[in-house]
Amino acid sequence: MSERIVDIVARLRARLLAARAAEAAGVGAAVGGLAAALMMGARILQPVYPAPAALLAGAPLAPAAVLAASPRLRRRVGSSRLLQACVLGLLALCGAGGLALAATGALAAVGKNWLFAIAPGGAAVGAAVVLARGVSLSSAAADVDRRAALKDRLATALELCESGDESLFARQVRRQVLDARRRRAWRGMRFWNRTRATAAAATLALLAAAVMLPVEPLESSSARRQRQWVRLAPAAGRALAEGLAALGPDAASGNAAEALGRLEALAGALRQARPAEAEGWQGKVIELDRLAEALREAVASGRLDPATAARLRRVIDVVEKAAADLAEGMSGPSEALAAVPPPPATAPSASPPAGWTGVYNPAYAEVARTRPAEAAPETAPAAVPAALPFDRQWAAARRRAADALRARAVPPEYRRLVRDFFEAGD
Repeated sequence: MSERIVDIVARLRARLLAARAAEAAGVGAAVGGLAAALMMGARILQPVYPAPAALLAGAPLAPAAVLAASPRLRRRVGSSRLLQACVLGLLALCGAGGLALAATGALAAVGKNWLFAIAPGGAAVGAAVVLARGVSLSSAAADVDRRAALKDRLATALELCESGDESLFARQVRRQVLDARRRRAWRGMRFWNRTRATAAAATLALLAAAVMLPVEPLESSSARRQRQWVRLAPAAGRALAEGLAALGPDAASGNAAEALGRLEALAGALRQARPAEAEGWQGKVIELDRLAEALREAVASGRLDPATAARLRRVIDVVEKAAADLAEGMSGPSEALAAVPPPPATAPSASPPAGWTGVYNPAYAEVARTRPAEAAPETAPAAVPAALPFDRQWAAARRRAADALRARAVPPEYRRLVRDFFEAGD
């Protein structure tokens, strides 16, 4: 009979230990999920907003400080002091580590899966603490007595069995315990203490961390320029190399030959562009524009034969298009015009009509605004040159159009029309 009593208590202890380990795992998952969500949020913000990211990464230090100052709140976390210490240590470690990573700028480089692993890691630590500490048979018996209202019969019977007492009183107590077992006094008994609260907190914390998983860190302007540069610069370099190859050797001399040599070197540099060079993209665009100007002056000098001049014009078009592509792809809403100096004015400029945005030479807007047949002789506009340098203005106009589109200065119904116009012209 004594062996049966010990076996009953041992099986009840196993159930009690499993329930406590599950609860501790839930507490660890809730704490770890909260720390993981905060650190993953800080990781997303860190490239662009380092100060809020540091505050978010160090936020677990606040609940750690509150728990350290309040024994009452620590008891709500768990009855085991070892579990309380583990929860407090996990919060302090995550807060201090996250704050250090955010302060050094290394948080964005930490893998998001590693940060998410804090949540299941906290659950594993909580369960391991309870399982390592274990539950004694006498504690399990006292817990069952309290839950099943056995009035300490099971704990008393266990104590008598362990002491080897075979008195009439001992036999009577053991018989009462076995009768209670036959009546299934603890059949539906639950060993959970805080099932709903712990499960809800753990679920919310894990969901908060899981929501952060697909989100990548915000991209800083420097990182965006580096990515754009690596994508655009090699394409521009290849276009320049192809245009120079079509020109042929010994196509020009003097300043034109020097400009072509510099273009060839610049094309090679662009094809091997590195991310670290992205911050100097304005210099490359300005240099391309100046080289195109030098070639244009060589064509305008009249010292080249018509075939060579025609090939140089095609190279000039390639150079200006490469500069425009780089300026459009690398600049923000107002950087494209600042990157390349505006071409010299060839006609009187005027403000565009109300509701319109100028994307080309203002002289064309002046021509379209006033028709000679309707204008009085004394109010007729100044004469517009018959031959405007279309190829000279095209690259700058293309950049102004791209800037206007990015700044949302063009009505939505006309954006596609503007894009199609310049794509057809290219």
